[in-house]
Formats: sequence, C-alpha cells, structure tokens
Amino acid sequence: MHVETFDKEKHLPTMQEWLAERGTGELRADLLPTFGLVVSGESGPLALGFIYQTDSTACFIENYVANPKETTEARSGALDELTIQLANAARNMGYKYLWSHTACPAIVARAKRHGFVADEANTYRSIFLCL
Repeated sequence: MHVETFDKEKHLPTMQEWLAERGTGELRADLLPTFGLVVSGESGPLALGFIYQTDSTACFIENYVANPKETTEARSGALDELTIQLANAARNMGYKYLWSHTACPAIVARAKRHGFVADEANTYRSIFLCL
C-alpha cells in the first residue's frame, strides 16, 4: 500500500464520490483540516482520513471513508494502515493523545486493535490512544 498526504484538488472529488455512494452526503471542503492521508493500492485510492489539530496535547482523527467499490478485505487493510499512519503523524506532531468519537461498533473494534481505549458506558463512544 502507498500512503500520501491528502490534496484537496486531487482527492476531494474521490472523497465526495465515496460519501455520496455511501449515502452520507458531501462534506464541505472548508470543514476539512489541513492534514489528511490517503491510502492507495494497485487499483487506486482505498481509504482516507484526517487529523484535526488543537492547541492542547490532544488531536482528533475523523472523517474516515473507504472506497465502497473495493472488497471488504482491501478496505479493512487500508483502514488499518490509515490508523497506524495517522497515529504516527500525530505522534510526530507532538501530540500525546489521539481522540475520536463514534457510534459504530466496527470502528470501536478496529480502534481497540490499534491500542485505543473505548468508553463503553455510552452508545456514542469516545475512543482515545495515548501516543
């Protein structure tokens, strides 16, 4: 797999297409942070996600989306690689905590596989990783 920095001009149309195919609607470009990554395979982009930076010791990973036309296996591998690479990037940026929120059990399970701790008390879970 190949990992590259998200480029709005190059990658935003693909992201919007994936979101539309998933029925979630477009995400306004001005809501995206300055740092994101794209994981690609032989067939092209597989998954992407972003780090929302803060002025604290924590940052957020959000807006994961994977290519709905790819196999489950390809998407899963790309999302795992994306999680690893975003955690490494956050660590290199000097953050101590990587945080996200989700109501999706599959995302919680993936996060736990990567060392995240999940708040299991709520339906809408907070997950974080000490870097």
